[in-house]
Amino acid sequence: MLTGVLTGRTRRALDSAVLLDAVAAQDTITQLIAAIRRVARQVPGASALIAAHAHAHDYTDPGRPRIAWDDEEAKNTLVSGLVTDALTLLDHLNGQDLDEPAEHAIGLLALIAALAAAGHRLLIKPPALTPAVIGGFTLDDFTIDTAAGTVACPAGHTVALAAPGGRYQQRRATFTG
Repeated sequence: MLTGVLTGRTRRALDSAVLLDAVAAQDTITQLIAAIRRVARQVPGASALIAAHAHAHDYTDPGRPRIAWDDEEAKNTLVSGLVTDALTLLDHLNGQDLDEPAEHAIGLLALIAALAAAGHRLLIKPPALTPAVIGGFTLDDFTIDTAAGTVACPAGHTVALAAPGGRYQQRRATFTG
């Protein structure tokens, strides 16, 4: 569906600036919101999908999101939510037979995942981790202190990180029962 979708187009999908200042973050946020709104306008049934499944922002509100733009956590939370909304929307629209304007709107939104597949570093936070085991924990549930070389599990048990090893020089922690 994405092959040739953006050929000859001059639209920018994402700002290439690093998200270190409020202006760059606002630009990236604005572009993500605009891409989702474009899908709502040009893809049949997308408005209902957005209303049902996309909750990071009110995409019918023409104004910019109301957050503290000098608060990094607020910006990161919003970007994470917008990316999750975009990926959810793409998942729901996958495989539909669309006309050219709808394909272009989907292609622009999908460019977020295509940039990662091409080896570009994403400058936005990915969706939240899910546990590998039902009822289990994710990496975010552990307290990792690389300076001290320790990891604490959610139950409060602390173990030492092993020396870097393997292909990617990873440090591992092993909890035993």
